[in-house]
Amino acid sequence: YEHPSNLCGPLSIAILRDAGLVDPYIDVDKYWGMNPRPGIDAQLMERTFPRGEYLWYRDERPIDEIDFQAFPLLPGDFLYLFAGDHGTFEHILTVSRVDEAGRAYAVSNLNTEQGYLIQEVLLYDPTQAGVGQFYEWTDRTNIDLGITGFGGLQLWRPLNPIPERSPAQEALAAPLDAVLAEAGGAWNVLVVEIGGETLYSRRANESIHPVSTIKVPIAMLFFTALDQLGAEDYGTYMTTYGTGSRSFSQLLEAMLVESEEKAAASLVEWIAGVLDPEQVLASWGMLYTSIDPRRTTLLELAALYEGLYKGEWVSAKARGIILELMSAYTPNDDTRLGVLREYLAEGEGFYNKRGSTISPLIVADVAIIEWGEKAYLIAIFGQPEPEQDQPTYERLEAAIEEAALVIWGHIRGGG
Repeated sequence: YEHPSNLCGPLSIAILRDAGLVDPYIDVDKYWGMNPRPGIDAQLMERTFPRGEYLWYRDERPIDEIDFQAFPLLPGDFLYLFAGDHGTFEHILTVSRVDEAGRAYAVSNLNTEQGYLIQEVLLYDPTQAGVGQFYEWTDRTNIDLGITGFGGLQLWRPLNPIPERSPAQEALAAPLDAVLAEAGGAWNVLVVEIGGETLYSRRANESIHPVSTIKVPIAMLFFTALDQLGAEDYGTYMTTYGTGSRSFSQLLEAMLVESEEKAAASLVEWIAGVLDPEQVLASWGMLYTSIDPRRTTLLELAALYEGLYKGEWVSAKARGIILELMSAYTPNDDTRLGVLREYLAEGEGFYNKRGSTISPLIVADVAIIEWGEKAYLIAIFGQPEPEQDQPTYERLEAAIEEAALVIWGHIRGGG
């Protein structure tokens, strides 16, 4: 439940967000009652603070026993304090500043004699033992107000400077944000130049239901399974063999072109008899992607599509077959990101996979678009936002089309 006593998660992540140290579109509501322990919110923390980009530091000593001269806190450090055996609550905070004397401060929600207050508080003074909120929280005479930190702390810290948005990125973000705000709902969006920079990223680390866009990675797993069986002549093997009453060629086309769920299920069942899909995905670096149940993040989904396009993980023949099926034109392919087809010259490719469900309502499209000598990946997922006016299927689809035109105008204008 939402209360000043447990505001610390949303407050602390909002401070990081507003400082530009995490995704500016991060959903702060997910941090109410946040608990980083395995099996609770561990995956949320992995997505918020990817290893390799952030330091993960655990100190199990009570916070009043940690030597902060040897390990000083820095502005932007995100901390989780464990109650331990003697504590009455656990707490989250962001270090807001460190002064010239090395004293660390945080803006946090505190239980006081006057009730809960949000204010800046001194955490510790490295030159004066016993001074600061860390010592107040571990003083057992303060049990009526709450004590914590006896179980130590978990810290997350950026390993490298967080780059600010470039002027070109800002130029795209403003109109694209306006389109999505007008549509309403929750959006996960990623726009990248393949082999180049990220032009726009919105909640790309969040776990999402990829709907039918996952069928492209399923096709990649299918060809990986064929390679494992030693099937060198894909064409002959796929027309000769299959499962059920259909050949593999028929199933693959039904899955990627017609987006048939039954064909996808048949292929997934067959693939699982040859290899472990999750193990293969993990070997490709996809730690948060699963086929059953269908889950991924936009960053990993985009990495799979980009890897396909660049010829990673699957053979050149497999790449060609998948891209050819992704480029096949079917009715309604001029909607969603397909509104950009008319702007492409002959020879410039448009490869996409759409996806949608009605319950829960999700409307999505992922496309690789060749323009001139460059290629771009656009991935956009829209769905209703709880406790807000609910956009319809038609409104979400229309917003994807408006967003596509904004993105294309930015690309053609050179940023």
